[in-house]
Amino acid sequence: MLAIAAGDSKSFRTLVDIFWSRGLRQYPHPGQIPQTAEEITQDIFLKIWQQKERLAEVQSFKHYIYVVGRTR
Repeated sequence: MLAIAAGDSKSFRTLVDIFWSRGLRQYPHPGQIPQTAEEITQDIFLKIWQQKERLAEVQSFKHYIYVVGRTR
């Protein structure tokens, strides 16, 4: 998290690779098409990258991504 907070895009890419499928599973709602879930997940990771400085304080990324998804 500290490397990403400092702007390390390779570390962020690794994080995205690890958590991307979790976002896709978490955000589709009944009646949504898969593309919508993908767009939501992409928006969440974009928001995380734009606010990457906050990651230095994150204790649990699993919890953090959930919170970002709910408040998007």
